[in-house]
Amino acid sequence: MTRKRSKRLVAVGATGVCVAALLTGCNGAEKPGAIGGKADHLRWGIVADSLDSVDPLTLTSGNALLATVYDALLTADAEGQLAPGLAESWDTPDALTYVFHLRKGVKFWDGTEMTSADVVASLDYDRLSPSPYESLFVNVANVTAKDPYTVVLTMKQADASVLSLLASVGASIFQKKFHDEHKTDFGKPGTLTMATGPYRVDTLNPTEGAEFSANPDWWGGTPTIRKVSVKPFKTVTSAALAYRSGGLDAVYPLADPRAFAASSKAKPVSVPGCKQTFMSLNTQVDPWNDVHVRRAFAYALNRKDLAIAEGDDAVPYDSLLPAQVLAKVADKADIDAMIGSLPTYGFDLTKAKEEIARSGHPDGVKGTFEVPEDGVRPKIAQAIAGMVAKAGIELDVKVLSEAQYTQRVGEGAAKDKVQLTIQRLDCSEEPNTTAGFLLDGSQADVAYANYAAYRNPEADKLVKAGISTTDRAGRFQAYSALDRLAAEDVPYIPLYLGKNALALSGRFAWPELNPFSSAYGPAAWVAQLKPAS
Repeated sequence: MTRKRSKRLVAVGATGVCVAALLTGCNGAEKPGAIGGKADHLRWGIVADSLDSVDPLTLTSGNALLATVYDALLTADAEGQLAPGLAESWDTPDALTYVFHLRKGVKFWDGTEMTSADVVASLDYDRLSPSPYESLFVNVANVTAKDPYTVVLTMKQADASVLSLLASVGASIFQKKFHDEHKTDFGKPGTLTMATGPYRVDTLNPTEGAEFSANPDWWGGTPTIRKVSVKPFKTVTSAALAYRSGGLDAVYPLADPRAFAASSKAKPVSVPGCKQTFMSLNTQVDPWNDVHVRRAFAYALNRKDLAIAEGDDAVPYDSLLPAQVLAKVADKADIDAMIGSLPTYGFDLTKAKEEIARSGHPDGVKGTFEVPEDGVRPKIAQAIAGMVAKAGIELDVKVLSEAQYTQRVGEGAAKDKVQLTIQRLDCSEEPNTTAGFLLDGSQADVAYANYAAYRNPEADKLVKAGISTTDRAGRFQAYSALDRLAAEDVPYIPLYLGKNALALSGRFAWPELNPFSSAYGPAAWVAQLKPAS
């Protein structure tokens, strides 16, 4: 049976997530971030070591910047529901075939038309190159062009998560001709890229930043903000000071809203979100290959205090797959009941010490804890080290630059992966984005995936079961069992859920800011900005 997705407007609604401050920025009458510049020119700060590439697979400074440049076949609305992007509609004639009908007349920045050949080349690059997204394409057999405006994606096996993947920046579309001519320096300063997104990259300097200009031919409509200047800052504090002095209009994404507010004297904007923060423990290296050591670690953490240290109303959570991630496959009452039945590790030093005594290291353990210098994670890491020390777990906290950390996380072999670290994931409406990414054993030796190098044949079966059917009950059963396995084996320790936050000058409004704003392209946030009335 063929199922047809009809055309509908690609619009991100703000229902239920916006407050008055979101409509006119976050500062009201305050001066920070509101000095100088016109309302059609956005000065945007990003906390990153540098902006060294606009290659969608190697840029380390985040989805928000990529979604400003690239489009994808699909996008998502404010509730995380899929909607047309470069594909105006799609068919699923069977469980192994997806047929995408492209918008006609979509132009690259150089004025040439996008066709199926560009989509095929882009998706082959996205899925076959080493990247954080490589593991998510594992079930795609091939991508072919049926005609200039039709793309056929064939699966090796049924995968209910693939459409959500095609709405992410991991499936960014670029011009085939440009990439073919610049394969060795694609995305780098001096070469840049060629895409269809709302903003064209005009210049890129790793330390000074980038200049973007609005794409007047964007299929989504000419953006109101005509020019964007993007500047990297090594710390949240340095970005906050630039914002306070009037040198920036926005800082997004914002990993440490509390530190930013303290230095900028401005209150960041935030909406209820689902930014997961959790510990990963490398299950393939000693002493973290001992489940009793991992359980001891979990018991030794006071997650309530860690959430307070994070700030911005972060909320502790207990299940690796939180309720927001499971909303696609079950009703709230069933999700809450399932999560409530899982094993939990409330703060209990007595139980932590008992688990150490049961382990192969009854006299205590030592380990290395690596985190990036992003403002908040070093602070949280030091707090964690202090907590677990009381249970006989001694940690050497190493703070790395963003570039160093990205390189370390990119180590593929399980034995080379980071021993301990704090990871963050933006919520997706698709459960496998979290479950498969973190628990699939086939990804234990893959870069940027399965950080804990977790291998459990039962988990592998459940990951496959979760994507091999579109039946909600069947998927929920699989993900419920995965949540339980993760709770019992503790390859990861859920810490807290945070909000989607940014600093935004009172000269601008972003009414569409929502919990999924940082998880998806091509709903480019800058293209949604308006001058404040």
